[in-house]
Amino acid sequence: MIQDQNDNAPQVLYPVQTGGSLVAEIVPRSADVGYLVTKVVAIDVDSGQNAWLSYKLQKSTDRALFEVGLQNGEIRTIRQVTDKDAVKQRLSVIVEDNGQPSRSATVIVNVAVADSFPEVLSDFTDFTHDKEYNDNLTFYLVLALASTENNFYSLVTDSDLDRESASEYNITVTCSDEGVPSLSSSVTLTLQISDVNDNAPVFERSSYEAYIVENNTPGLSVFTVKARDADWNQNARVSYILEDSSVNGVPVSSYVSVSADSGVIHAVRSFDYEQIKDFQFRVKAQDGGSPPLSSNVTVKIIIQDQNDNAPQILYPVQTGGSLVAEIVPRSADVSYLVTK
Repeated sequence: MIQDQNDNAPQVLYPVQTGGSLVAEIVPRSADVGYLVTKVVAIDVDSGQNAWLSYKLQKSTDRALFEVGLQNGEIRTIRQVTDKDAVKQRLSVIVEDNGQPSRSATVIVNVAVADSFPEVLSDFTDFTHDKEYNDNLTFYLVLALASTENNFYSLVTDSDLDRESASEYNITVTCSDEGVPSLSSSVTLTLQISDVNDNAPVFERSSYEAYIVENNTPGLSVFTVKARDADWNQNARVSYILEDSSVNGVPVSSYVSVSADSGVIHAVRSFDYEQIKDFQFRVKAQDGGSPPLSSNVTVKIIIQDQNDNAPQILYPVQTGGSLVAEIVPRSADVSYLVTK
């Protein structure tokens, strides 16, 4: 039985350390305590305790801002990120095995504390002119290689994937030996991100207001509400539902209806301005995900008046049964009020 010796130092797989580009992780200025910046991925080809790895923060531009998980290599914020924090942050992480004596490797992690790329690029200009880098600058890597066994490697995510931000990745993996000259081969993988129902429908307006002239024809199309869903396929299919409520004690469904597919609102009855001048109700937009997500919006309908009523004479009363006469004395002066 061959016993292992600790004759191999840890190998850092991510962040990739090359002379061809600078990889920087972006941290938004809104990042809270515990925000996952990135994860240092390393392997050790030894076995047993000789392959057990620990991660330590050796140097940092701001030690009060970041920490490294001892066992998992996760780099997280340890306080709230603020506008006062420098855009350019550099961390030096040491990866050490558990052999006797131990072996280690050091990796440089560049972090950009910023909310926009122009801000990043202006502050990282001097990094790209360091002697170990050229003018190539790379941001946002979400995948890394992790060793399994028998020289097989798995492609694992390094941070959350969002289909709405990027639905597909083309990944080129290059394998090179350590000969002189070095020989290599590459393979390109296409990774398509499947959708999960993580976005509720959003209406185009926060509220709606529409007008309808009284004495309308029942079934008249009043207007249309519209909501959009950022998800895909069935998860983005929006249905419209009239929420239960009442108007003057009468179900709102006896006033209006909503087309489930199109969001078109129809008048169910003919409205009379002299009886009702306005009313409101709520429409729900629900997607086809499982479980479904939904949002709702308030709709106000205003009835407009038509000149559909002639004047009504209240006095003098006009009847066929009696004669009403106003009496004017013979002594009445000019402008004497006869009646009204």
